Amino acid sequence: MPVRQYYQNSAVGPITKDSETYATLLTLTFTPDANTRYAIFISCSAGPTESSGTGPHLRLRENSITRAELVCDGTSNNFLHGFGMLYMHTEGATPVSRSFVLQGRSTDTGFDIQFRDMQIIALRLEDGNDGDQYKTHDSLETETTTTYSDQVTLTFTPDNAGDYLVIGYAETGNNSTLSYGQCRLNINSTGQKALDRLYIISNDYWPYLKMSKKTFAASSQTMTMQIAASGGGGVITHGRRFRVLALRLGKFLSSKFIDNSSADTETTSTFKEYLNLNFAANKANYLILTCHDHGDDRDPSTSHVQSRIQKDNVDWLGEDFKDKWNRGGSKRCNNTAFKIEELAEQTYDYDIEFKMIGTGTAYCDDAAIVALELDQLSDSPPEGARLLREFANDFGRLKYVAVREFPR
Repeated sequence: MPVRQYYQNSAVGPITKDSETYATLLTLTFTPDANTRYAIFISCSAGPTESSGTGPHLRLRENSITRAELVCDGTSNNFLHGFGMLYMHTEGATPVSRSFVLQGRSTDTGFDIQFRDMQIIALRLEDGNDGDQYKTHDSLETETTTTYSDQVTLTFTPDNAGDYLVIGYAETGNNSTLSYGQCRLNINSTGQKALDRLYIISNDYWPYLKMSKKTFAASSQTMTMQIAASGGGGVITHGRRFRVLALRLGKFLSSKFIDNSSADTETTSTFKEYLNLNFAANKANYLILTCHDHGDDRDPSTSHVQSRIQKDNVDWLGEDFKDKWNRGGSKRCNNTAFKIEELAEQTYDYDIEFKMIGTGTAYCDDAAIVALELDQLSDSPPEGARLLREFANDFGRLKYVAVREFPR
């Protein structure tokens, strides 16, 4: 079975920034192999600790070039959001050192933004028709109608049938504070995991990141990122950096996946489980990927939705995600968290939970939890070390016999 090459760096934080100038939060530097491809996963929890109306800005820079950027103004005090970004890197025949830098700033100078639980992960992709596939389109695109329009399409034909984890990513927003934009991942002409979001500040760019597991036959497969407007009043939905990634699950040592696309509600302040991944792990490093949407129907000054990810009943990646916006019953906001974890040979529980703070109804839907086994760890020494130790033991026994039988 293959062992997946990866690089990663992380920082717990918190790091507080109060300037409109981008500052470095985390850096991952490595030299790729020649003629290779990498998926770069980034996650970070961020939000203001003061002043309603300000918000976090996040971007990924690679050798001074912006590869992904989120603009998230108009948030409320103590809001904390789980931001995720995805970038695809291709290395040429002459590899050079690459530095992937996560940077953050505030909307307004003098107003604090807190950044926590930062992760940058570079996963090498497998080549071939039965390997990993992706397609990207970075240009800014717009849509003014309620009909979904294609923005980037990945088409490929596997040599053999197999399971895939399909990930869709985009940076989306709209031009109006009175309406919302729509984004979705479409797989083989079936729209899946749509996201409707109410934008408080126009011309923001918020993340859309969704995951779906599919079994593909050895025939042509098509995956598309699409956007649409809510319609009326000159609303324009915009999007950029559209990306579709299909990871061949058979290229990992093992994989675990669970998702739920049915909306659930909660009206109390007690956390309610929405999704649970329970699995028996090997002693290995795992790439854990999570995403979920949440929202509520109330005045943000008095009530808000709150969600969290737990591992074995303990908060995973720090604080809970909180949104203090009036989204309406059909509006959602996307939360994402990634991490590489060293797991022991035992059973683990990963949960996505949500609740309502104040009066109203909280919503959660379109969630997924994925565990991808990258490489196994062993308590026993490597084979070379074992043979060397046995040789040393045998040599010691021979020396002892020689001394006894042939004394000087």
